[in-house]
This record gives sequence, C-alpha cells and structure tokens, in this order.
Amino acid sequence: MNVVIYYCKFKTIYDELSQYSIVPPCKCGSPVTIVQEREKEKVIQFLMRLDDDLYGNLRSQILTLEPLRTLGKVYAMVSQEEKHKMLTRGRDERGTEAAFVTQEAPKWKNSHIQQFTGDKPKCTHCGKMGHDASRC
Repeated sequence: MNVVIYYCKFKTIYDELSQYSIVPPCKCGSPVTIVQEREKEKVIQFLMRLDDDLYGNLRSQILTLEPLRTLGKVYAMVSQEEKHKMLTRGRDERGTEAAFVTQEAPKWKNSHIQQFTGDKPKCTHCGKMGHDASRC
C-alpha cells in the first residue's frame, strides 16, 4: 500500500489505542515523559513497518535525528520520499508512465512556413495562424 493509506490506518489504530491508555495527571513531570515516550514509540513502529528496500536509508536517517521528530513530521518526510521515488521511476501511483514527456515542435513539410507560435504555423502569404501558404 502507499504511504498515505498506511499512515491513515496506522494513525487510526494508535489514536484508538490512546483512548484506552490515559496518562494520569500529576505534578512530578512524569506525564510529559510518558507522552514523549509514547510519541517516540509511535514513530519507531511507523518506521519499522516500512519497506526496507524503498525506505531503509530514510529510516536510518530519521532515527539518527536528535531529537526524534514527531509522527506527523516523519510521515511528511516519508511521503516526500515516496513522491520522489515515483518521479524518478517515471511512474505515477497507478504504475503508468508519468511526467517527463517532451513534445517536439510539429514538423511541417512546407518550406514557405517561416514562423511558429506554439504548435501552429503562420502563413507567409496572409499572415494568419493555423495554415501555410499552400493551403491559403
């Protein structure tokens, strides 16, 4: 599955899980530490379930960051990497050929055409666009 679908499913599960595991309030500062540890756990779980071949290098780079980024930021980084990989492969999400297609200027056989504007010839006889002197 692509990263967007995976992230949505992953986040839904963790959001539901967090409803059952409430951090008790106190003044000692431990709730903040618990919340930070849970966020770190979510990020690591998210990264470890990514495809090793496609995201192994990115995973290693993210895990070396200090402090470790939030799940939202990690998702953005992985999503950007997925888009980059799709472009470099020359394929879109459905696997069909994508961008990087160049369009050649039309090759008109009539030698009377002197100017091109976009993909339409300009007639040397009347000066109008869309035809040449032989068809004027």
